[in-house]
Amino acid sequence: MSILVTVLTLFIGFPIAYYIAKVATPRTRPALFLLCLIPLWVSDLVRAFGWIMLLRETESGVWTAGALYNPDDGRTYTGVITLRNGMLELRGCALSVFCQTQIWRRPDDVLLAVRSLPQ
Repeated sequence: MSILVTVLTLFIGFPIAYYIAKVATPRTRPALFLLCLIPLWVSDLVRAFGWIMLLRETESGVWTAGALYNPDDGRTYTGVITLRNGMLELRGCALSVFCQTQIWRRPDDVLLAVRSLPQ
């Protein structure tokens, strides 16, 4: 199956790349390139909004009473998302027993924390 996907990608991708690089005018190349990237962006948007639609805001900064979908393993977990002090805490549980928490920080907050460490 993977060989078939690779061959199909070569037969579809190379003509498109050749057209963009050699045939298309310099004015239309950026637009054609962006059209090739749209499917990649759609995938990220669907994942991000999937969490928000499945969860309900039960109090300010806390989303619960729903499910979190993990696209890596294809499973759906019960979960809670909490926004606290600029950090996003995701807690997902399988069978309400096996739980895992991830804390996401903004890059600026991480850099500020690193700068405040003693040297």
